[in-house]
Amino acid sequence: MSVPPEPEIQSAARLLAEGRPADAASRLAALVAEAPTYAAAHVLRATALEAAGLIDEALVSWGRAAALVPGSALVHRERARLFASQMPDDLA
Repeated sequence: MSVPPEPEIQSAARLLAEGRPADAASRLAALVAEAPTYAAAHVLRATALEAAGLIDEALVSWGRAAALVPGSALVHRERARLFASQMPDDLA
């Protein structure tokens, strides 16, 4: 499994913490392109995309994270939470 230098993900996390989710998501897109099996980058990207209001893209990132770490309760819980939040009230 390829793991890029830790500072890249830390930089993206800092952007997210500073309230710049779109910038974080952009940085993380480059990171997952460079290291597509880096599950933590997909998780953080999903979080950033959701914070930026890009729900469909966030769900895709959660799906990729779930494929990489199928045993992660956190990934499955967050993906299900976000998916359920998008269901119409009469279907939820």
